[in-house]
Amino acid sequence: MALPAYKSKELHHPSGIFTYTITIGGKGRGWYVSGITIQCFTGYGAKLIIKNIPKLDHWASFPKPKKDQVFNLIKPSYITKLISLGLKLGWKPSHDGSNVDFTLDLDSTPLTTTSRTEGKPQ
Repeated sequence: MALPAYKSKELHHPSGIFTYTITIGGKGRGWYVSGITIQCFTGYGAKLIIKNIPKLDHWASFPKPKKDQVFNLIKPSYITKLISLGLKLGWKPSHDGSNVDFTLDLDSTPLTTTSRTEGKPQ
């Protein structure tokens, strides 16, 4: 299933065109980026799902962003790095198959990857 067009943003990467969404959790000044989902622009194939993004202290200094401001939270260059990392982890964005999930630590390196259909750490 494709990411909703009204909630996603397009990004050009050397390996293709992708769309991504940014999910925010929490309320008021306790908000945080809870996830990023990336998919091939065609809307078919496995998704790259990044969860457990470290909560940055400076986010608490600002009010929760409006829906049209969500893409200002994460630089496109960071999304490009996540795509490259996902490809290195074996994500095949243009093929049907399991989504690739991973979590980040403060150095933005994956701690674990999980195939959504299998649910087992790799």
